[in-house]
Amino acid sequence: MPVIALTQEMGSLAKDVAQQLADELHLSTLRHEVAEHVAQKMHVPRSLINRLREGNAGTIERLRTDRASLAVYSAEEVLETAARGDVVLRGWGATCLLHTVPHVVCVRVTRPMKQRVEWLMKNLDTDDAASAEAEIRRSDQAHAARMHEQFGVTWGDPLLYDLVLNAERLSVDSCVQQIKALVARPEFAETPASLVSFTIAECWNAPRRSRFYVVST
Repeated sequence: MPVIALTQEMGSLAKDVAQQLADELHLSTLRHEVAEHVAQKMHVPRSLINRLREGNAGTIERLRTDRASLAVYSAEEVLETAARGDVVLRGWGATCLLHTVPHVVCVRVTRPMKQRVEWLMKNLDTDDAASAEAEIRRSDQAHAARMHEQFGVTWGDPLLYDLVLNAERLSVDSCVQQIKALVARPEFAETPASLVSFTIAECWNAPRRSRFYVVST
């Protein structure tokens, strides 16, 4: 039951890598479904969840939202999906939540800022490089703040990942093949011991470590 956790980084091509991985290994993916399920549990619009996570929410929205519940429900969605296996997870703190589980492969896909800015300019059909870079930096800051707040880690710390891939030098296909090779290694084989380690995963919520999640497998 392969489980692959990838980072979310605007313009990194992680989305393309995740989709090709899922297609080639016949795995499901989890990304936008988390926002929908969390929004239903919190009785708020999905758009609000997305704005909060991307750092686009207004001051009043941030003050009115139960951030602890957002962290709890998000973690539950990721852990429950990962426990079922055969999935590629991108974002939502998956690499932090799952990096201690022996059979889960945690990967960061990244690119230099220049390539990320060019990617966003193309997607937005704009020639305003300064605005595109500002948007990417704002997104990065939001992700870094959330990872520090929820898990107490430095976003991008290489020790959080089993593999870091530079999509400037590697094509999407090369990234996929590298990850597939790692998935096939015996170190990432599912074993009774790895399943036992999967039954308890920790989630950190501001301002304190608040609870443990028990996931049945």
